Amino acid sequence: MTGCDYARQVCRFGVFVLIFSVTLPAFGQAVSGFLEYQGRRETREGRGEVNVNLATLRVEGATPVGKPWLAQLTGGLGLTYRDTRDGELSQTGTQVTGGARLKLLPQSIFPFEAFVERFDTRIDGELVGPNYQQTRYGFVQSFMPRSGALYRLRYEHADRTDEERFISGQDTNTEEDRLGLEINQGFKNQLVNFTSDYNRIKRDLPETTNQRGVNVLRHRYSPVSTFSIDSILSDVRSEDERETSFVRNTQTQLSSNLFWRPQTAKPLLVTGSVLASGFVTETAATEGETSVLTASGSATYQLKPALSWRTSASLSQNRSQDTDRRTSLARTGLTYSPGSIPVKKWFFAYSLIGDVASRTDTETQDTQEALASLSYSLNRPGKLGHGNSNVTFTQQVFVLEDTADRREQGMTNSATADWYATTARRSVTLRALASDTRRIDGSEIAFQLVNFQANGNVQASRLSSWSGNATVQWSRNSNDASTTPWLMSGSVNLVYRHERVFRVPLLRFSSELRMLTEDLAVAGEDEFSNNRRETVAWINRLDYLIGRTQMSLRGQVSQVDGRDYSLLFLQVRRYFGRFAR
Repeated sequence: MTGCDYARQVCRFGVFVLIFSVTLPAFGQAVSGFLEYQGRRETREGRGEVNVNLATLRVEGATPVGKPWLAQLTGGLGLTYRDTRDGELSQTGTQVTGGARLKLLPQSIFPFEAFVERFDTRIDGELVGPNYQQTRYGFVQSFMPRSGALYRLRYEHADRTDEERFISGQDTNTEEDRLGLEINQGFKNQLVNFTSDYNRIKRDLPETTNQRGVNVLRHRYSPVSTFSIDSILSDVRSEDERETSFVRNTQTQLSSNLFWRPQTAKPLLVTGSVLASGFVTETAATEGETSVLTASGSATYQLKPALSWRTSASLSQNRSQDTDRRTSLARTGLTYSPGSIPVKKWFFAYSLIGDVASRTDTETQDTQEALASLSYSLNRPGKLGHGNSNVTFTQQVFVLEDTADRREQGMTNSATADWYATTARRSVTLRALASDTRRIDGSEIAFQLVNFQANGNVQASRLSSWSGNATVQWSRNSNDASTTPWLMSGSVNLVYRHERVFRVPLLRFSSELRMLTEDLAVAGEDEFSNNRRETVAWINRLDYLIGRTQMSLRGQVSQVDGRDYSLLFLQVRRYFGRFAR
């Protein structure tokens, strides 16, 4: 940075301090804020080293206007200085933020709030980062006539100018307007909520206009605790207009859900739902429209403690310019599931399910189907060492046939072993699971899974603790054409915490080790989420609080996309003022 650059930064800081000193008397003693420094050093294999330094001064103040119940004025100013070094490239700049809020009659049933904010960024250097200036202002008017009732109107406008120095060389201007309305009203046995949001964004380079409106009406009717109907009606409209084209979308949807559990001698549960939606897309050359209507209902009746009857039906229609398809499904069946039967130290349980169903479809032939399923399990709880154990074996067999010559037979076998122990200072849980699901009708479709899990928490001392979890899993798929090899995936997370390092009060230390197999990490294209792409990470953090000063030091080494990555981060913040946090 040249001497002129330093002089310019000093002048900007001086102007900021001058504004602060002039406005300070207006707020009296109700002034707070903080002074903060952040230093960040990243080392990335194959990409060099990045150093970022940030210094921020933030000042906020509040004062009543007249009486506190009449009006309150709050305001804030902030200045951030940034210096970035990435190899031979550099970037320096400042960001000035300021804002004020005025609240009128804040304790009344119709409070009003207006605000204005300003952002001004100035950046110099070779790294991409355009300067921009943005102004936001708006208001919120609320009306709360009684408890549970709310009427609120919101408006917000933003103007932003981006100075393009590297690509087009021309400044771009963006205007954004937001308008929102919220109504929440309760009646006897009913609750109504309505929200409406409108957003318009207009840019001049390239010249585009985006508009979006969302209206949502929610209604709940519940005359008694055992009966309720919840409905949602939504209307979403968006429009994207450019110099040579436009796209307009409209989506309307109604959904309603019914729940009824009457207090009968034998338990009965009735549910139902309706979903209707329509979607329209318009462009300069085409127009398309689709609609979907679905209605369904179900009932479950407990005939005896071990025998229940259930029935369900659904009807759907999918209509567009080229198709008009209608389908329906009616199903009824019985479930017989008596209680567990003790067999020495084991418990035996079984369940029988039988269903019949009828399907109709305007594009395929109507079919009737029958499904039978038998499942049984052996369970043995017990004591093992200083903990409790539980072992379960389960097998399920099903047979399905329909009038379209579909015949399927399948079987699922699984075994689960759990062990858990809990004391005043530690808790440990271990679990092992193995399952095999396959067709037994001559088809080679199969899926095998083996899974091990471990979780634990240990209170090493009054001020220190360990916690962790680990999962390892193997899986394999088979079909008539091929069989995949066994695929292994796993994760480990281990954390150590100490609340008073070196016996210093409020000095906290934590260390975390994370490991993931590559299949569980996010793909490398997610450039801005290092923590989600890590396969190995060791993070150490030291936090200290003394008076109004907060300090945090973090060190990290990890593997990101197969490359070494290290981070050293330091943050020091000093609060000041009467209402400092």
